[in-house]
Amino acid sequence: MLSIDKIVIDESTSLVKCNLSYPIINEESVYSNIINLINNVVYEDIITFKDVASDEANINIFTLTENILHVITEYRVTLNKNNIISIPIEFSQLLGLYDITYINCYNYDLDKSKKIKLSDLFNGDKDYIKIINDKLYRKFQYLIKRYSPEDIQKNFQGICSEQNFYIEKDGIVLCFSSYEISKSISHVVEFKLLFSEYEEILSEYTINNIWS
Repeated sequence: MLSIDKIVIDESTSLVKCNLSYPIINEESVYSNIINLINNVVYEDIITFKDVASDEANINIFTLTENILHVITEYRVTLNKNNIISIPIEFSQLLGLYDITYINCYNYDLDKSKKIKLSDLFNGDKDYIKIINDKLYRKFQYLIKRYSPEDIQKNFQGICSEQNFYIEKDGIVLCFSSYEISKSISHVVEFKLLFSEYEEILSEYTINNIWS
């Protein structure tokens, strides 16, 4: 199991309050190159998010006189075994009643020195995208009842090979940021796909290295 520490950037100005939590892999080993890459990618994403949000606040200084922009990141380590890590980070901007959050997931295999893609988890000989989408549309029924069905059906085209996701020991979680599914849905939406429900289309990599 990899050693992962928590770093916090806590900064405030008259316009912006930042509370940014992010992980850093704190381990020296033969995996130093890929570990440094992951740490740098996460750090650069955090700093870019902070800088862009601060710039937006300064540009809109006259509209922010009564509210402070809260810039927040939160993360979880959802998988850490067999030199495989999965860490979703939520990037949020809060201004009064306005809230927008997007989620970015960092899935890496240190042994292979690579970022894990959705295609690595499923059998390439199967049309896993179609199979997942068919089941996903059924899961959408609760969203359609609560929000505008026309809006969801118009905007959501299903997942693709670049779909954002994180990994847990018993499945993967598909992630959708604010307004990604529909202009009516401002919060993050997640759907979990249990490995046990998709066993027939899992790759050998998933079965041997993750779901074991």
